[in-house]
Amino acid sequence: MADHHDGLATHPYLQFPENSVGQERVGRLLGRTVVGTAAADFEWLAKVDVLQPFIEIVGANTPWWRLFESAMLSSYMLLTVEFLSTFTYEEREGATPQLPNDAPNEPEPQRISFRMLGNAYGMTLSRFAIVSGLYTPEETHTPAYTDAIRASNEAAQHRWWDSISTVEWDPNLSRGTSIRFPLIRYIHRLIASSITARRDSRERCTGADLYYLHAFVNRTPCPLAHGLADYLSRQGSRAEGAQVTCGAFITKIAQSLGVISDNPQHLGEPVLAKGMGLKVMNGMRLLRKITQGRNSHTYRLIDPIPEPVREEPVPEEGHDDDDGGAGDDDGGAGDQGNIAHEVEHVRYRYRAVRMPPVLSRRIEEMSLEIRRLGRQHRRHDRMLNWQIQMMSSIANSLHIHDPPPYQDDDEDDEDDD
Repeated sequence: MADHHDGLATHPYLQFPENSVGQERVGRLLGRTVVGTAAADFEWLAKVDVLQPFIEIVGANTPWWRLFESAMLSSYMLLTVEFLSTFTYEEREGATPQLPNDAPNEPEPQRISFRMLGNAYGMTLSRFAIVSGLYTPEETHTPAYTDAIRASNEAAQHRWWDSISTVEWDPNLSRGTSIRFPLIRYIHRLIASSITARRDSRERCTGADLYYLHAFVNRTPCPLAHGLADYLSRQGSRAEGAQVTCGAFITKIAQSLGVISDNPQHLGEPVLAKGMGLKVMNGMRLLRKITQGRNSHTYRLIDPIPEPVREEPVPEEGHDDDDGGAGDDDGGAGDQGNIAHEVEHVRYRYRAVRMPPVLSRRIEEMSLEIRRLGRQHRRHDRMLNWQIQMMSSIANSLHIHDPPPYQDDDEDDEDDD
């Protein structure tokens, strides 16, 4: 983590004309903290035996894989502040913002500009897709890049969310904690900590999170270069106090352009990436501890949560027709017998309905409170055992072997008559 330094305010690379956008941005950025970019911890994914399933979802050597690889790089405050103070992205209109050009015979316009260590750069989105490390030059001419649709099919995404979550989609209330599959929940946290990172809770699932998560898991082409450019363009205008978490992606761009080496000591102390390993996984309650011996244990991801189904009995429609001829043979007595039989053994058909979001949240809150009370109870139990041991030790030192009997004078335990 790197706090702002007074020396940077006068650094030549951070000087801008009076009342310019750059001057306004650099003032804000110097009041913020550069923290390591959140990155996938492949070592811990291997330890919990899900690295291979993770690779199968991400795909080897894909834009998503390269994005997560870039997140492992260190950040540098000077480089990050200068870049974000000058970065602009002229967004392309249309459903496919990464399309190289509407007119093939005309050059693709430059939509991106920024400065690095005093050098000014201007480039097309296709060029940015390459220098950011997301795509190879050849891939920018393939459907994986040109057919990436920004205009999302929200209905399909919401249906997909309902299939992986314990509650229905709500743009204001949906949270990653309701995702039933632990590996998909981990992937959501990666997305919410990188290309859609924001100041509020990473557990909240925004519309942008769902769009990228759906595209990620289902291998749907999405405009990843546009998403990264749009994300970076908004970082310079965020309020003071917000953390800067995108430095690793800026380092990758600088390395691709040859601006810095792999170990640029002249940029000051690096801010290391934050691997989402044991601490993060435990905090997300994704792991279960497996004891293998007296002093040995390992971890595994928790099992997927079964889809919640509440069965609601509904009387079967047209039930009377099933036994319609029974009374004709036995007369009135037979009719009475059938009626009595139906009253005793009413047949139902069951309809699965999803738990209301409000009730689901209440249950989740109650579950968290129960776990908190459980931890508190265990702490009190350990404290009581410690007190007993201390009192026994004191009694032994005073040669007290027959303590007086315990008397409970607490009036609160008496029944009110």
